[in-house]
Amino acid sequence: MSNFEDDPFRSPMPTQQPGYRPPAGQANTGLIIAVAIINYVFGGLQVGCGACLAIFGATFTQMMGGLIEQDRSMTPEDQAALGIMTAVFIGMGVVFALCGLPTVLAGYGVQCQKEWGRILTIVLAGISALMAVMFLLGLNPLGLFFAGYSIFTLIVLLNSDNARAFK
Repeated sequence: MSNFEDDPFRSPMPTQQPGYRPPAGQANTGLIIAVAIINYVFGGLQVGCGACLAIFGATFTQMMGGLIEQDRSMTPEDQAALGIMTAVFIGMGVVFALCGLPTVLAGYGVQCQKEWGRILTIVLAGISALMAVMFLLGLNPLGLFFAGYSIFTLIVLLNSDNARAFK
């Protein structure tokens, strides 16, 4: 048995040659997979941050209630306010986490090259572009991440060669 990898008479694959570019009219699946991975990462971070907001926000308000209880007696209004603050933190965390689930789902759709995944990702990139504008108008550097995601995603998914790869 011989090892064909070391065969000096074997022609090299065109993809292994330096400077190789896929022919025009072919989808660049590497960029499509990169968009899917970015969706997975952003969606996972959003779900994780939502869970942390719910857990740590509720814990913080309950700790503050315990400190207030030690310092002075709590009135029923104080207890109701702490209950409302806890519910608000949990509600915000759940909403934030649920907003990350479509991003993860869009990543799966793009990875499988499904048309619905492409459309969902384009819609999410548009929403992200609006968020980027709002953040940048407020001089928040986080807007640069949203802008970069939006620009990269839209360039890759709106490319006609890449769009044909989706079923």
